[in-house]
Amino acid sequence: MAEKREEEVELKKVLDVKLLILQAIGGIFGGGLYGMSGTMIGLTGDFVWAAMAFLFIPSLFDAFTYMEFAACYPKMATTYIYMKEGLGGKVGEAISWGLNMYTTFAAPMSSVFITMTAAGYLQSFFKIFGIPDPGLVAITFVLWTTAFILQCWGVKESVVVGDIMSVMEMSMVLLLITIGFVFPTRSPNYMALPSIGAFAQTLAMARFAYGGYATPTTYIEETKEPAFQNCWRACMGSLGFTLVGYVAAVVAMVRMNPPSVIAFAPNPFVASTQGILGGYAPIIFATLGTPAAYNGALFGMGTRARLIAGMSATGDLPKILGKWWKRRATPVPALIVVYLAGLPFVIIGRFAWLVLATAATGLVILFMVNLSFIVFNLRGVVPEDKKPWRSPLKIGRFPIPALLVCAFAAFTAIYQDPNSWVPSFIYMGLAFVLWVLWTLMGKKVSVKKPKAEE
Repeated sequence: MAEKREEEVELKKVLDVKLLILQAIGGIFGGGLYGMSGTMIGLTGDFVWAAMAFLFIPSLFDAFTYMEFAACYPKMATTYIYMKEGLGGKVGEAISWGLNMYTTFAAPMSSVFITMTAAGYLQSFFKIFGIPDPGLVAITFVLWTTAFILQCWGVKESVVVGDIMSVMEMSMVLLLITIGFVFPTRSPNYMALPSIGAFAQTLAMARFAYGGYATPTTYIEETKEPAFQNCWRACMGSLGFTLVGYVAAVVAMVRMNPPSVIAFAPNPFVASTQGILGGYAPIIFATLGTPAAYNGALFGMGTRARLIAGMSATGDLPKILGKWWKRRATPVPALIVVYLAGLPFVIIGRFAWLVLATAATGLVILFMVNLSFIVFNLRGVVPEDKKPWRSPLKIGRFPIPALLVCAFAAFTAIYQDPNSWVPSFIYMGLAFVLWVLWTLMGKKVSVKKPKAEE
């Protein structure tokens, strides 16, 4: 049991509920509002507020799923363990392993998209002050590498830096809302209905925009006691805060400029306020926008690395990926994997395509996680020694919220751009190949289980 204890000792319980709430808010706002709001307004116009409000419901239901994951298995790889135990057998193990390896590749893509959003804001800053612009790809590479360094620095250190960015992020959102409601230049038609396809695409993007609420569950082993309660408070607190912030922000944006001006803008905050603030808009929002968008990438990298390290600790990935830098309490080998997985998207540098691809892969993860949750509950395989937090709205063992989330994911998936699914097909195939290789040679490189468990 010595090796198992060693892994647990290296995890420091240093995160309290305040740090977790700011972390979750930063993860939510950073990916959605700063990077995707221009595209969403371009698709749905003045009706964009409805997508942001509606998405709170499936996000809340999905949060119930993650919270029961964390209650049953309060580990870094909680979703993987839950799916593996719930689906059962070799087929369930293959699906769970394949899906989590799929997200290992897909999640860095979304983090790079957020990093590219921050780079776009930083480019505006360069232009304002006449600083030579090395280009979007070069700036993204520097920011992506910096995120890796910050994560290696330490769990509390990286979260505190990210939370400082979260405070700047909330200040920027508050400023945008204030300007939009105090100095409106137009009266939007809030009931100008878009096409079903455009609304469905916007819903898929808004789903990704809300995604950071699950971040605390991945850090549950590094959360101060009572860890589960703190994660639950952070999850619900961040969802409630960002619901109000999202709806108010997009309404403020279309009150300042028509959707045609904001549509698909790489810097939507600048595009929406420039008519009122003039030349000050790029200065203000480039200064605040870079760190505000960037913390989403920072937290995304840390979350994915911890899932990889957690899978290694269960013996289902090479043991080297479960090693921690003891002095800094960080999973450096797993962070290296996430960093390298994101580099191809840094080089591609196609912002618009990344927006669509990120939304599509998010739907795959949303559907499969909640489908596994349904199967887990129907099979009734919760261990006797566990006291899981029970998500509401269950009929017997049947979780109604998870069913509705699956239905939502399936509906919105129908209307996505076919090209946006290309990364998903590639990653699913790659995950299958890796699973075959793992089953052939995995036992030779996996963590040895304690004798008591063999």
